[in-house]
Amino acid sequence: LQEEQERICEKEDTLLIFCLQMEYFGFSNALTTPIGVVINEATNSMLIGPDWQRNMEICDMVSAAPGNEGPEQALQAMIKRLQDTDNKVVNLTLTIAETCMKNCGTHFASKVDKAFMTEITNISRGMRGVENKETALRLIQSWGREFERAKSTLPIFWESYISLKAKGVSFPPEDPATMNHEERGFEDNIVGTSGSIYRDDVVSNSSSTSSRGTRNDTSEVDEIRKLNDDL
Repeated sequence: LQEEQERICEKEDTLLIFCLQMEYFGFSNALTTPIGVVINEATNSMLIGPDWQRNMEICDMVSAAPGNEGPEQALQAMIKRLQDTDNKVVNLTLTIAETCMKNCGTHFASKVDKAFMTEITNISRGMRGVENKETALRLIQSWGREFERAKSTLPIFWESYISLKAKGVSFPPEDPATMNHEERGFEDNIVGTSGSIYRDDVVSNSSSTSSRGTRNDTSEVDEIRKLNDDL
């Protein structure tokens, strides 16, 4: 009995060391964190459609978590689910990503890194079906437009968008009903389960839509020319 207990202790110690090593080298399971668990549930392939109660719970958890813990947990879990081979799982994850971007403000957006945008870009190439391709392209375009004026501090969104445009990628037509937060004046922000409205920190632009459109078009042409020269 004593020998058996010693063998069990040795196995437990070995497992603990293995888990610590996995965590040290960045291989810990992102779906076992508090937010990761909810994201895993909200992207279950058996769901008929988006689980909006869980999606808004995720936004509340991201905003309530201390420091950068919320955005980091959410992004790591979403990357994991975006890599899933089930197109339904990927589709539900893209919905969560869009919901977090709309409701968690720049606190979330500032933590979006190259690894996350790479997964979105890969999906936009059609690796996870036509529907997910169109959704990914729409998100890249929407985020690129939304953060164009903040590209000096949050460059990854504009760079991802303009890089694909420089390669000749065709984006879906922009829907006026889905204008960015800045142009809407935050009128369409979704209310979280706590009853609070998460608003972006971008300052509202008072200039007219027509003049802004002209500047955006000119800016895009210049960026594309620069990228083509670099290429």
